[in-house]
Amino acid sequence: MGCTGDSSGVSIQFYDANGAPSGAPIYGGFVKLCGQPATPQTPEEIACQGSADWLTLIAVADSQDRLNNILKDIQHDPNGPVLQDAETSCSSRRVRIDMHIGRVRQTLKDRITIASGPVVSFPPNPKVHVVHVKVLAQGATMAPGKPLHDEFDGGAKALIKLFGKSPPAPPSQTVGPSGS
Repeated sequence: MGCTGDSSGVSIQFYDANGAPSGAPIYGGFVKLCGQPATPQTPEEIACQGSADWLTLIAVADSQDRLNNILKDIQHDPNGPVLQDAETSCSSRRVRIDMHIGRVRQTLKDRITIASGPVVSFPPNPKVHVVHVKVLAQGATMAPGKPLHDEFDGGAKALIKLFGKSPPAPPSQTVGPSGS
């Protein structure tokens, strides 16, 4: 199973604490998504886990060089996420978002995200191309009755039902507008 970036890029939309979009989306043509098995620890995370594995990193840039620099910086960060391919990671917690788009170079940590895009292949090698990511405000919570909960919970359940909890990881890939 692969939860990968699409060669057309990805848009990032930030949301406020009330679940409303905050500002215009940010678009980057080069993306790398990494993940690992979910490790719910708090009562909230246990009650509303999301996907079977969580994105640990969403790296987005407007050039391959900038994306490579983000990934190089993370490899040298002893507290950075492991650069492991994502699986069923559409509904995630504790995500790091690294962006270098235009003059914006920003890192956000410990965010709840909802990634979406088309399912482009089914088992035995299922794949979702992520084209849009919702990033919740710092300190946002996710539980029944909270804004975006139904999307967070429903998307995770749909992918688990469709693909299972432990699909094989895809080969490592970084994609950009040319598909490279």
